[in-house]
Amino acid sequence: MNDPYASPQFQETPSAPAVLEPGSIKVFGILHIVFGGIGVFSFLASVVQLLAKDTISKFSAGGDEATEQLKKVVTDASMPAAYVGMALSLIVTILILRAGIQLVKKKKTSVKASIVYSYASISAKVIALILALTVTLPAINSALDGLKSVGNSTPEMDIMITTMKLTMTVVAIISPLVMLVYPILSFVLLKRKVVVDYLAQHGK
Repeated sequence: MNDPYASPQFQETPSAPAVLEPGSIKVFGILHIVFGGIGVFSFLASVVQLLAKDTISKFSAGGDEATEQLKKVVTDASMPAAYVGMALSLIVTILILRAGIQLVKKKKTSVKASIVYSYASISAKVIALILALTVTLPAINSALDGLKSVGNSTPEMDIMITTMKLTMTVVAIISPLVMLVYPILSFVLLKRKVVVDYLAQHGK
């Protein structure tokens, strides 16, 4: 039997558990901005390098005419792909900076912006690989072979040409594949349901 004189008992309402922000939002936001900044610097450096390519080629050759000639052949043969690469790099840089700023600000559209960056970045790497295998490397190899056939080839130059061919082939294949890792990771980790649901409920 209840005591009519007893003090009323109040039952505390349990508080809702705190919603934790997925760490990948802040991590990729910061990384996007850092890589975007590096992309801006790389783009500006590429512009300067293109404008001063002849001077740089002479300086890096150290006065050696054979080395200078080789560098000029390689530079001229890779110019078309270089212009395409710079254009793609600028687009990807703008997209990754946009996505990074939105992630840091926890915008509702930040995941979508990051996915757009991932698609663009992956596409750019695939295009770079295709251009390297079908345009740049064949053009460079043809130009180097032509340089060997003009009659002033030496054993030292033959070794340099063979080494350059091998090095450029390895770099042209490996570099895009390695650079695919980050946009794929970004796509997979930011597209998780916990991230999408958090930003849908708590995003700005």
